Amino acid sequence: MNDRSPAATLQDPPGANAALTFGILSILFAATPILGLVLGLFALSRAATGRRTAAADPGRYRQGGVNSAGRVCGLIGTILGVALLGLVIVFFALAWIGKAPFLYAIF
Repeated sequence: MNDRSPAATLQDPPGANAALTFGILSILFAATPILGLVLGLFALSRAATGRRTAAADPGRYRQGGVNSAGRVCGLIGTILGVALLGLVIVFFALAWIGKAPFLYAIF
């Protein structure tokens, strides 16, 4: 007798674990805006590939789970990377034109 449901036998799509790994790393490295942004974009790319694969073969691959978590983490990491990169650009621009005296203590 088989106690496992059909949903329990479904696999995560290829790239789902990579998407989750890149997504988590993008959040961890968001303080370095370029690296966090690149890792977040990699996570979104791998999650999109996994999502297309799961949609093409729903009898074999799970639709959510690890792939969705990777997409969400990648999105958060990308947003953090863009926001922090914007802040860095604004701070350097203010320092360049001399309108930010509070930055002189840093530089």
